[in-house]
Amino acid sequence: MKNLLKYHTGYYLSLGAMMLLCMTLIMKTTNEPRLRVAVICLTSFIYVFWGIAHHIVHHDISLKVVLEYVLIGIIGTVLVLLVIA
Repeated sequence: MKNLLKYHTGYYLSLGAMMLLCMTLIMKTTNEPRLRVAVICLTSFIYVFWGIAHHIVHHDISLKVVLEYVLIGIIGTVLVLLVIA
Protein backbone atom coordinates (compact mmCIF):
# COMPACT_ATOMS: atom_id res chain seq x y z
CA MET A 1 0.00 0.00 0.00
CA LYS A 2 2.88 2.40 0.74
CA ASN A 3 4.29 1.86 -2.75
CA LEU A 4 0.91 2.54 -4.31
CA LEU A 5 0.51 5.83 -2.44
CA LYS A 6 4.11 6.84 -3.06
CA TYR A 7 3.83 6.69 -6.85
CA HIS A 8 0.18 7.58 -7.32
CA THR A 9 -0.50 10.32 -4.75
CA GLY A 10 -0.67 13.09 -7.35
CA TYR A 11 -3.06 11.03 -9.44
CA TYR A 12 -5.41 10.36 -6.55
CA LEU A 13 -5.30 13.95 -5.31
CA SER A 14 -6.06 15.40 -8.73
CA LEU A 15 -8.86 12.91 -9.38
CA GLY A 16 -10.32 13.58 -5.94
CA ALA A 17 -10.17 17.35 -6.53
CA MET A 18 -11.93 17.00 -9.87
CA MET A 19 -14.61 14.78 -8.38
CA LEU A 20 -15.12 17.26 -5.53
CA LEU A 21 -15.45 20.10 -8.03
CA CYS A 22 -17.96 18.11 -10.10
CA MET A 23 -19.99 17.19 -7.00
CA THR A 24 -20.09 20.88 -6.04
CA LEU A 25 -21.28 21.77 -9.54
CA ILE A 26 -23.96 19.08 -9.36
CA MET A 27 -25.26 20.50 -6.08
CA LYS A 28 -25.19 24.07 -7.46
CA THR A 29 -27.26 23.12 -10.52
CA THR A 30 -30.30 21.73 -8.69
CA ASN A 31 -32.63 24.26 -10.39
CA GLU A 32 -31.42 23.41 -13.90
CA PRO A 33 -32.01 19.72 -14.63
CA ARG A 34 -30.39 19.72 -18.09
CA LEU A 35 -27.25 21.38 -16.81
CA ARG A 36 -27.10 18.95 -13.89
CA VAL A 37 -27.32 15.97 -16.27
CA ALA A 38 -24.55 17.51 -18.38
CA VAL A 39 -22.33 17.93 -15.30
CA ILE A 40 -23.00 14.33 -14.25
CA CYS A 41 -22.05 13.09 -17.73
CA LEU A 42 -18.95 15.32 -17.65
CA THR A 43 -17.99 13.84 -14.30
CA SER A 44 -18.23 10.35 -15.74
CA PHE A 45 -16.19 11.35 -18.77
CA ILE A 46 -13.49 12.86 -16.54
CA TYR A 47 -13.34 9.65 -14.49
CA VAL A 48 -13.01 7.47 -17.60
CA PHE A 49 -10.46 9.78 -19.27
CA TRP A 50 -8.37 10.14 -16.13
CA GLY A 51 -8.32 6.40 -15.47
CA ILE A 52 -7.32 5.52 -19.02
CA ALA A 53 -4.69 8.29 -19.10
CA HIS A 54 -3.26 7.00 -15.81
CA HIS A 55 -2.86 3.50 -17.20
CA ILE A 56 -1.32 4.82 -20.42
CA VAL A 57 1.25 6.79 -18.42
CA HIS A 58 2.12 3.72 -16.33
CA HIS A 59 2.25 1.44 -19.40
CA ASP A 60 -0.32 -1.07 -18.20
CA ILE A 61 -3.23 -0.20 -20.48
CA SER A 62 -5.27 -3.02 -21.98
CA LEU A 63 -8.68 -3.47 -23.55
CA LYS A 64 -9.92 -4.96 -20.28
CA VAL A 65 -8.88 -1.82 -18.35
CA VAL A 66 -10.52 0.49 -20.89
CA LEU A 67 -13.76 -1.51 -20.85
CA GLU A 68 -13.76 -1.54 -17.06
CA TYR A 69 -13.47 2.24 -16.83
CA VAL A 70 -16.10 2.80 -19.52
CA LEU A 71 -18.56 0.37 -17.92
CA ILE A 72 -18.04 1.81 -14.42
CA GLY A 73 -18.54 5.30 -15.87
CA ILE A 74 -21.78 4.28 -17.58
CA ILE A 75 -23.12 2.39 -14.55
CA GLY A 76 -22.21 5.28 -12.23
CA THR A 77 -23.91 7.81 -14.50
CA VAL A 78 -27.08 5.74 -14.80
CA LEU A 79 -27.25 5.12 -11.04
CA VAL A 80 -26.76 8.79 -10.17
CA LEU A 81 -29.36 9.87 -12.72
CA LEU A 82 -31.84 7.31 -11.37
CA VAL A 83 -31.27 8.45 -7.79
CA ILE A 84 -31.69 12.18 -8.47
CA ALA A 85 -34.56 11.86 -10.94
